[in-house]
Amino acid sequence: MKIIQLFLLFLYLLVLPKTSLGNDFNVVDFFNNIDTMRAEFTQINKGVTSTSAIQGSGEIFLEKPNKLFWEMLEPYKKTMVINGSTMIFYDEDLNQALISDYIKDNNSSWINLFMESKYSNDAQLIKEQTLIGDQYYVSFMIDDFRDQYKSVIFVFQNERLNKVKLEDLSSQTIEIEFTAFEINPIIKETLFNFTVPQSADVIDQRGE
Repeated sequence: MKIIQLFLLFLYLLVLPKTSLGNDFNVVDFFNNIDTMRAEFTQINKGVTSTSAIQGSGEIFLEKPNKLFWEMLEPYKKTMVINGSTMIFYDEDLNQALISDYIKDNNSSWINLFMESKYSNDAQLIKEQTLIGDQYYVSFMIDDFRDQYKSVIFVFQNERLNKVKLEDLSSQTIEIEFTAFEINPIIKETLFNFTVPQSADVIDQRGE
């Protein structure tokens, strides 16, 4: 889905040999310990043939289960809100809102890794985990990613999520780097009750 691809842009995955982790960092525990999350990020989008890159920045708020507020602040103002089974994507520049069924239409989003309540073990979650220097490169067992992405890689450093690297089926890449990352902050419930401006052009695809 092109709307989600705007959200999830990424860099190609290097082929990395699997090695011993060497300490007690546990990716499953990292996800299971998150009930709420707040993060600031910068994002670089790269096309296949273009030598230039589009850079942006924004902020994410998340609460389990299935609540997300994502706002791109630069270079364009866009907002995505997930509340239960409904997703709203609002483009401020176009003054247009797309409303869709989140669970039905967007189950290949990498953000679903955070939406799950609990993971029982690493075999359920992790495809490969590689330690290079002081960084862990982690790929996942979620088959749904294959519908839209060649690779979805999380990079952890000092037991903190540092980057998400994505590559779609057309080889366009996005690298999302987290400049701030808070686990279990207090988040106001009203944040997820997004109201589309009355003047906006609304495309409602729920139930299609």
